[in-house]
Amino acid sequence: MKKILIAENDLAMEMTYLRVFVVNGFEVEQVNGEIKAAHAASQFRPDIAIVSMEFPGSKSIRIIENLSNEARRRPFPILAYARNNDRHLAETALTAGATECIFFGKPGTTDLHAKVAQILGLPSRNMQPNATAAPASVLPAEPSKVKPPTPAPPPPVEASKGTPPADAPKQAAQNPSPPPNRTKPSVKLPIADGSAGNLIRLKARAQNFLRTEDKSVKPLIAELYETAGILTRESTIPRSRSASRMLAALFALLKDMAEDPDVVSASIRRTILQAADFVGATFNSPANPDEQEERNFRILAVDDEVIARMLVAKALESVHLAPETAENPMAALELVKTTRFDLFILDIQMPQMTGFELCQQIRRQPFNSKTPVIFVTSVSDFKSRIRFAQSGGDDFIAKPFVGTELATKALLHLMAR
Repeated sequence: MKKILIAENDLAMEMTYLRVFVVNGFEVEQVNGEIKAAHAASQFRPDIAIVSMEFPGSKSIRIIENLSNEARRRPFPILAYARNNDRHLAETALTAGATECIFFGKPGTTDLHAKVAQILGLPSRNMQPNATAAPASVLPAEPSKVKPPTPAPPPPVEASKGTPPADAPKQAAQNPSPPPNRTKPSVKLPIADGSAGNLIRLKARAQNFLRTEDKSVKPLIAELYETAGILTRESTIPRSRSASRMLAALFALLKDMAEDPDVVSASIRRTILQAADFVGATFNSPANPDEQEERNFRILAVDDEVIARMLVAKALESVHLAPETAENPMAALELVKTTRFDLFILDIQMPQMTGFELCQQIRRQPFNSKTPVIFVTSVSDFKSRIRFAQSGGDDFIAKPFVGTELATKALLHLMAR
């Protein structure tokens, strides 16, 4: 059994990757800090380490540096990954000691597993093609040693227009680009006008927000809130109903964050970026006849605590979703056998059957074998995360949850199907 060490900042994405690698026969260890990474590399002795480049500040770089130090004693590959195709980011990772850097779209699990399998010389088995994932691009280590492609010959130039100076290549060689620094870059905000410019700013600011240290989030939340508010008020701009619903949910979530920045978590950061990406992708989509009437999604929330069920229902009702509820797993199973649902929201610690076991039972039902499952729980230890991966869950939110984040997560899963 191959061993993989995962350094991921976002709990929901960590759960997704855990599920993929556990199902495919890997022994998995998870870390979220540079000291833990070095200790795990020494004690766990992984065959490969994968590191998210989306930790705030320069934490990703410090993790890679510590892993690289351990890899000098016992060689193993270090694969850095990120969602944004940023060459400067990749060069920073490679300079810190990463073997390769891979970029992928959402959610990217197929690309990541395939790359790990390729590096280790394993078959990429048991993986279904990811229809929503963008093609991955890979930047290998030591890019300076890769022979650049031969440039195409320039088109003929008329004598009257002159020719470029013969020493132009020499001048370029004498002025090489500066070496990459080790600071994780922020996304530069492009200048544009109207709704197109605001969409670009929304996505760029969400990317910056994902990478910023906790102590600096207040100004970014204010900027995000302002930009989402401007887009929300542009009611005369044609946009799909899906984009409109997601934008309203995102605006409500940002409002909560602006009022209480202390509740910001890695999960909330990721949810905000995913919602911003969705709005940007669908804002100007052609009108869909099916969207003229809001679809009545069927959602089942299962929790043995009545107050917890009420809180989940209240959160979803804020975005015009009306969940059905079940007070125990056995009652939920009776519904699952005869009803096709669009989303499940499950507690983990319940009598008779845990949420993990219920999820496994749901996956065996023909109607709901691929229905998204979000776990809402206070359980956060690593063994529970492994069980999450094995049970077939799709997302994870910790108690006590922020209602507007749960509502936004639910819409993301429902409207991405």
